[in-house]
Amino acid sequence: MNLSGDDRSETELSSLSSNFDSLESADNYGNTEYLDVKDLVVNKAELKKINENLERVICKELNRQQNKLSVDKETLLKHTCGILKNHVQLPDNQVINIKNSKKVTLGNTVNIVENIILKNENGQVECNSKENGNSKNCFYMKRRQDWLAKKMSVDEFDHMKHPVRYVIICHTATNEFYTYMENVETMCVIQDFHISSMGWQDIGYNFCIGCDGNIYEGRGWDYCGSHTLGYNRCSIGISFIGCFLNHLPPATALKRCKELIDYGIKIGKIHLDYELIGQCQCRPFLSPGEKLFEEISTWKQFNPDIKNTDPCIYSTI
Repeated sequence: MNLSGDDRSETELSSLSSNFDSLESADNYGNTEYLDVKDLVVNKAELKKINENLERVICKELNRQQNKLSVDKETLLKHTCGILKNHVQLPDNQVINIKNSKKVTLGNTVNIVENIILKNENGQVECNSKENGNSKNCFYMKRRQDWLAKKMSVDEFDHMKHPVRYVIICHTATNEFYTYMENVETMCVIQDFHISSMGWQDIGYNFCIGCDGNIYEGRGWDYCGSHTLGYNRCSIGISFIGCFLNHLPPATALKRCKELIDYGIKIGKIHLDYELIGQCQCRPFLSPGEKLFEEISTWKQFNPDIKNTDPCIYSTI
């Protein structure tokens, strides 16, 4: 047998086999060092001690990180107006002071710079407007930037003469959606269709209302729409996002429409004695859909006397 390049006698090999412990001192065999097997054995008690030490180190680090997060959270709360969760019930009309805050985000609205008032009843948010000097003069809705609208050149639009005489209810004849993001996408699609296919400068409606309960600003209060030929200069066009031939929009959406009309009266954009009509009364369209038209015909100041004489052949968005 050859061992590390040297020939050894049978007696020597037998001696090595019978007394393995002697390998610890046998370092002269071909300059090969041998490690005692006992050195590789970890005592069970020592292993337990190592595990305990490791657990202590891990727990200590976790506690340190947790404490750091708590400190960071407290610091964050001191520099913002607060964190509101759905299950927390706050007193109605509670004012949150954000005077010293650099950036405040509320839902999809960012960079709020004025105090806000919570309205728990319907989820509205009003702001203390420096321009108007009265919190009641700021009606919450999704502004054009909130739904990623293309910029419009105001020089290309005719200004509305206020207060307008008519409020015209339409529907978009599209699918209806119950989330903010889906309605944002739909608003962009409608705007593209009105610009590219209809040849208009912008989305035709003054306002749209989604099944998510949000009001989406179109051309707004001050610019003539392109929703109902012959009435655009003397009306505010409000369109429900969806197709309402056989069913109604959610109650929340209907309520928001009424609130929008009342607010328009309050700020002098809509005449106190306005007339409410459906788009189908003015043009040969199915809009706002049979079921929705039946609903608005029960609202105050609905005028049933205006009738379209042209045959209805299609509906538009």
